Amino acid sequence: MLLVASLTALAPATAWANAGQDIIRQCLATDSVSGHYTQQDYQYALSHLPSDVAEYSDCQDVIRRAELAAAGGKTGLTGANGTTVGAGTRDPYATASRSERAAVVAAQRNRPVAVQIGSSLVEPGTIAVRPSSFIHDPPTPLLVALASVLLAAAALGGGRVLRFVRSRR
Repeated sequence: MLLVASLTALAPATAWANAGQDIIRQCLATDSVSGHYTQQDYQYALSHLPSDVAEYSDCQDVIRRAELAAAGGKTGLTGANGTTVGAGTRDPYATASRSERAAVVAAQRNRPVAVQIGSSLVEPGTIAVRPSSFIHDPPTPLLVALASVLLAAAALGGGRVLRFVRSRR
């Protein structure tokens, strides 16, 4: 009886290890993971991934993506507009109402408009960099560095100019 109990306890662990090894083999052979595996299978595969495989292949990332895809739900879902959503992703329109879908389509078609916020006009797609602010308000450390360079140049150059003037007399 004890032998049967110990063999039954080892069977799931062996199956778990085999599934994890299958994931690693499949990743090495095809650079992808497909099939129905449990989260424990993915965890086993990631924790038992040989160091050279982890370092010199994309298997660690491929297995993580497959693990996340499996945790996220079914793969190959059909989208609201009839298109197939890629493996491992969810349909963003799955829980959207008809009016919400129409609002998304309208927002995609309409061009964004500029909005006045306080005294500033914010335009989508533009970068709010004002080069004039850097010229009018340079940072203090930059001013100190420039002043130091100018003083050093004046000290070195001033001595030469003085010697030149004295030699011409």
